[in-house]
Amino acid sequence: PAWLEWLRPVLKPVRCFEGTVLSGNEFAGNPERKKELSRLAKNALLVDMEAAGVAQVARKLGIPFGVVKTVSDRLAPEGAVAADYRLFLRKAAEQSSLIFSRLLSEKSL
Repeated sequence: PAWLEWLRPVLKPVRCFEGTVLSGNEFAGNPERKKELSRLAKNALLVDMEAAGVAQVARKLGIPFGVVKTVSDRLAPEGAVAADYRLFLRKAAEQSSLIFSRLLSEKSL
């Protein structure tokens, strides 16, 4: 989509992944549950509870939608919630700040 091509340069300095975001009403912190969820879609990257409602409405209205997330708990089965959170907290803050600053400086907005 055109919006994704516009966004790529903004995200360039940040390590990015494209894939499926699963939705649910649970925090998937258990390694066994993560394994189960990862089997639902071949390219599933994470489980997200917050963006699902917006995505559903956008799809129903035919509005392009994507979500940029900084993930602190991976869907990877070996990921442990506490360890992942500590590992990603600082990185998430840095990357979110970088993305937000670049978006604000974009002249085409």
